[in-house]
Amino acid sequence: MHVGDADALYRAWSEVGVPADPATGSRLVPPVDTDYRMREFALVDRSGNLVRVGSPVG
Repeated sequence: MHVGDADALYRAWSEVGVPADPATGSRLVPPVDTDYRMREFALVDRSGNLVRVGSPVG
């Protein structure tokens, strides 16, 4: 999913408290800069679905 500011959305989701559960693998993965010039983070839900969220770097 492309957004205007991946860091801002990550902070908002972090504040809401996305649950991390080792039993299901659900977690919120912090943002990183990629080789393809995107700032991305990931959400894995309790069903194992992966959602990558990113915005252009710079």
